[in-house]
Amino acid sequence: MNGAPGATPAEAERAAADLAAWEAFLRRTPAGQFQQAAGWARAKQSEGWQCARVVRTADGSVTGGCQLLWRHTRIGRVGYVSKGPVIAEPGGGREAALLTDLLALARNCRLTALVIQPPDHQPHWGELLRPRGFAPNRITKVIDASLSADLTGPPGAWEARLRSDRRREARLARERGCAIRTGGPGDAAEFFALMCQTCARQGVPPNPSTATAFAALVAGFAPAGEARLAFATCGGETVAAGFTLRFGARSTFCKRAWNGAHAAAKPNVLITHDLMAAAAAQGCTEFDFAGVERALAENLLAGRPPTPAQLRHYDTAKLGFGGQPRLLPPAWIYFRQPWWRFAYRHAVARPWLAARLQALARGV
Repeated sequence: MNGAPGATPAEAERAAADLAAWEAFLRRTPAGQFQQAAGWARAKQSEGWQCARVVRTADGSVTGGCQLLWRHTRIGRVGYVSKGPVIAEPGGGREAALLTDLLALARNCRLTALVIQPPDHQPHWGELLRPRGFAPNRITKVIDASLSADLTGPPGAWEARLRSDRRREARLARERGCAIRTGGPGDAAEFFALMCQTCARQGVPPNPSTATAFAALVAGFAPAGEARLAFATCGGETVAAGFTLRFGARSTFCKRAWNGAHAAAKPNVLITHDLMAAAAAQGCTEFDFAGVERALAENLLAGRPPTPAQLRHYDTAKLGFGGQPRLLPPAWIYFRQPWWRFAYRHAVARPWLAARLQALARGV
């Protein structure tokens, strides 16, 4: 843990230095993603998650580690490592040593279960997790596919890779009176209210679940200039918004919101265009659309057109912006107690029992 309650001033200073070293490591390491950063942990803590970290060093420099979040559920304490562990130079037994440390941390936190989704582009972790008792995760939902747009090249190159109708719609949005207003941490509540309207139309709960948690997420990355809120106004009314997190060379389109008005003016296209332009101007090389339905990504990778059902899904709004589909490493789950591992193997073979286990793991 970093900055534990009751720490002496010297211990607090050391913890702050250790955290700063971890954050710097994440940002310079290709496998580092914002889900392993302190800003993400602080946002999740407002929703009841606790945080702990393991960090390995050599010659005074961080070589790897991971951030573990955990909370109480009806099956006990469940931990989650999102986009980790992170390691600077794979191989040489470094992953094995880090996993040993992580499982020791899981014991110290008295976890019932531990879920790990490795970093993007690093599926090899599965080969290391299975021999240690991990099994494919079937009880928690994780994003397992996404779209990623290339922002490299000379100015304007990223825009040339957009589908022609998307470029046209962005121009039409401005011609029809839409404009972009950039927000900050003080606008988080307005964004969350707009996002709740979107979630209600889609029939899904908001994530983050509260305005407080979303404000904490924005505040966690805003000081470094990594959080960006953009609002689209049409006829003086704020109708749409987008939120990106820049981390390293990647900008992730984390959240979008729309009240359903002025659809013909294409405010959502203008929002996406603006956020991509801002990311390119900041030197990002990649714009990640933060997840799409896996079946849609598989169809696109196979050269097949989206099905009629997929075309009705809100994920299709992400198409046409130059994003290329990619499948993400699957999540793995580990139960500390052998009887839990036995129960899990039997539960996932029975859909109704697996659904009940999912509900218990969510703590509802």
